[in-house]
Amino acid sequence: MEKPLLEVKDLAVNFKREEGFFKAVEGISFKIWPREVVGLVGESGSGKTAASLSLLNLTSSRGKVGGEVFFDGVNILTLPERKLKKFRGRQIGVIFQEPMTFLNPVLTIGVQIMEPMVEHWKISWGQARERALYLLSEMGIKDSERRMKEYPHQLSGGIRQRVMISMALACSPRLLIADEPTTALDVTLQYQIIELLRRIREKTPMAILLVSHDLEVVRELCDRVMIMYGGRIVETGGIREIFKDPLHPYTRSLVEVSPSFERVAWRLPGEDAPFSYQSNIPAGCRFQHRCSRVSRECKGAEPSLKEIGGKGWIGNSFSFHRQVRCWKYQEGALEKDEKPL
Repeated sequence: MEKPLLEVKDLAVNFKREEGFFKAVEGISFKIWPREVVGLVGESGSGKTAASLSLLNLTSSRGKVGGEVFFDGVNILTLPERKLKKFRGRQIGVIFQEPMTFLNPVLTIGVQIMEPMVEHWKISWGQARERALYLLSEMGIKDSERRMKEYPHQLSGGIRQRVMISMALACSPRLLIADEPTTALDVTLQYQIIELLRRIREKTPMAILLVSHDLEVVRELCDRVMIMYGGRIVETGGIREIFKDPLHPYTRSLVEVSPSFERVAWRLPGEDAPFSYQSNIPAGCRFQHRCSRVSRECKGAEPSLKEIGGKGWIGNSFSFHRQVRCWKYQEGALEKDEKPL
């Protein structure tokens, strides 16, 4: 069986505030294999973006990253910045959530796509230009010759997102981190971006970590999914089993609000944000304040991420265990009249 491409052990991300450090991500561990597409799902504030960007130590200067991140056997968090830059773009590509924020406003998009190829591959600008034109064409951008000369502010949101994907793929990375790639796009553009990512996974051997709050996008693209809440992973499993039989109350609620399911649609309470951005993390389960089945046990101690059942397989290459962080996961699905608090 193949070895994992990425292995994360006890990852933690703390951000400094005036009142002290707060925990955005606390002790998460997971693996990603070559050619696998994994979803990382959670609502705003769950810690999913902080977790994904910390894999390349791309959190802000106020962020402190702990734990271990092994890429092809190398703990990249121990590397000096000079060597870490060789991984960024070359081995691991990133599609950032807001292209306008990360695209350089004073450089043409052509230069921004070509630059990493010249830097990492040591090829000529002419060779890089040919590949840049090819990538833009693959992304469905018409008149790529003209687009290469334009600046980010001259492009629509959909085109900027395609340019960001082209930049992430420029050096043929082995792992692609896609952070909310369809956010702020209309339905038509969302569908087009999903189709682009589907083509990427079919044409290339790269693995993909898809970060999203949209369970439908994850279901369309992923083999496996990790559900985050309050800085913790609360459930993991294959796409089919997560959608068919969610075990954690939070996962059940997310599945219930998914528009493709003909069930009672519940709205998760918006006023009760996850505790990952608060200092008053409660004792016990972090979902207790929103769960209709909370008990004394739930308030007493936080459950561990427990492996349940046998191994699941993706193709013939790699296996995974289903996991859940809940004291009462065996109680089954919620009744229609039973809602999260």
